[in-house]
Amino acid sequence: MSVKWLALIALVVGASTVGAETLHIRVNSLNPDKERTSIRGECVPDANGGQMTCDFLGVDVGVKGDPAKTAKELSELRRMFGEGKRAEVMAGRNSLCQGRPELERQLDEALKNQTISEPAKLLVRKLRDRLTQACVSPSLESALGLYGAWAEIDSKTCLIGPVSHWQESFTRQSERKWVANKGPTGVCGVVTVSTLERMDDTTWRYETRRIVTNKGELCNLVDETPAAFQTWTPQLTISCDIIEFVDSLYRPFWSTWFPTPPK
Repeated sequence: MSVKWLALIALVVGASTVGAETLHIRVNSLNPDKERTSIRGECVPDANGGQMTCDFLGVDVGVKGDPAKTAKELSELRRMFGEGKRAEVMAGRNSLCQGRPELERQLDEALKNQTISEPAKLLVRKLRDRLTQACVSPSLESALGLYGAWAEIDSKTCLIGPVSHWQESFTRQSERKWVANKGPTGVCGVVTVSTLERMDDTTWRYETRRIVTNKGELCNLVDETPAAFQTWTPQLTISCDIIEFVDSLYRPFWSTWFPTPPK
């Protein structure tokens, strides 16, 4: 089924003023290919309009698996097998086969579930068949077939969540623009700088970025890329047969069984 991003999370784009005080703001990612996030905010200016406190709620939508990344991961596992690293490559297969009776029971229960769509059941049947092949006839090809079937389910699974809540205090810079500056916080000394701008009577733009002030090996992992959100962004259509509500959007298929990514 096709899931339209804006309709799915029921955050209709727009901006309005309630009474003379609370501003209701709804914005979505300007770059939906990289970020699929919608934000709703309620902002309350102070008496003189120089400061404004905003409570934000953000919802993420994504696809669990990436076919291009999966293809690279399977190719890397094949290379590792050719270099004699059979144990590492077969680790996922061995783990699944060890728990095969319970996994087969769960898959069979899913196939009996009347609420699961036929396309989703086709994916489940394929996974069950590949599980049998990998456990009965262990080989590189049967193991990769099992991994691939699992990854195919991930590629057809849409993820909703997590829902995040945060508060920012803005200072008015001009008639239509407010700026928030928070930090530094944590061992990395992260400073968060956000701007909220009213482009016109119905359009808001929200931008935020993190700046690391204490550089180091660990702190280099902090994403400092700015993120931009605006009212009236293009709709994003994604196809999925399964929907999951999650705490984290992306986990590659190998992470279920491998302690570290293939290298």
